[in-house]
Amino acid sequence: MKIFFTYSHEKFLNSYLVVNEKLKEALLIDPLKLGMETISIIERHKLNLTYILFTHGDKALQKEGILTTAKVYTHVSVIRSDYQLSAENSELYEKTNFQLLNSGDGKITLAGFDVEYFAVSGLTPGAHLFKIENAVFCGDAMIAGRIGETANIYASQNLYKTLHTKLCTLEKELILFPSRGAPSSLAVELIYNHDLKVMPNRHKSPFTVEGLNM
Repeated sequence: MKIFFTYSHEKFLNSYLVVNEKLKEALLIDPLKLGMETISIIERHKLNLTYILFTHGDKALQKEGILTTAKVYTHVSVIRSDYQLSAENSELYEKTNFQLLNSGDGKITLAGFDVEYFAVSGLTPGAHLFKIENAVFCGDAMIAGRIGETANIYASQNLYKTLHTKLCTLEKELILFPSRGAPSSLAVELIYNHDLKVMPNRHKSPFTVEGLNM
């Protein structure tokens, strides 16, 4: 398995191209507007882009990724947790092959990979973690050193419970690929991520600046 990383300077988000080198097939995880960088990787390595996966349930971001990718790679299939498609661009959506994930957690074979998926509570509906070999694509659920931002304290507690029951119980050697920031490892997060150690008891605004004890 080989993983290529692309970054959107406009959205400040990561996308990942996951390649099965034996089959020359690839998955695109959390695509935004398809750029020449991703296209050049696919064409240079003569890859067959077979599937799109989303770790999040943001319909606007999904729409952008689907529409721009499907215009270039018309045979690509989109793996989604539901069929709540926008009425806009319905003609293109009708030409796109959608496959529905079973509710909850499960396993599916894509591009020759056994992909394990885990439903995430506390984020947008439809959010998932995807485990492929020694990598976990965790989306907004966790970034290096902290867990994801949520709408309220109840969502934060649900996310905390989800991470403890579904992620922290996996192999410690796993590499974590978030939607924001740099990769990390599960072993490192279990040691240094304070958010994983204490159940949230109040909601943190992303704009709150807390003082330091000196």
